Amino acid sequence: MTAANGALTPIALPMAEITADLEKSHTEAVRALATKHGIPRERVHVLRGHTRELIVSSTDRLRADVVVMGAVSRSALERLFIGGTAESVLDKLSCDVLIVKPAGLVASV
Repeated sequence: MTAANGALTPIALPMAEITADLEKSHTEAVRALATKHGIPRERVHVLRGHTRELIVSSTDRLRADVVVMGAVSRSALERLFIGGTAESVLDKLSCDVLIVKPAGLVASV
């Protein structure tokens, strides 16, 4: 937005409210999905932070036997690697990892 003198006027965004709304929305969606599939609430964890760090620390804290991660379609160059997140945590996890591709994903190899 421009002021009368041509200077830019900063716009204040309610970041705390936006973040809280997103967190609430995501938590509700995850809990609804877990309920739909019979997963008890105490087994559902919605955490805020860096994904790679949280996967490793949560796996250790929960003494998990397996981590299940989703796969996505990638370009030819990207297919050389498993995926950014999966690849970065594989050697740091003390359990097995299962990568699941979404229904309908067709491999081009």
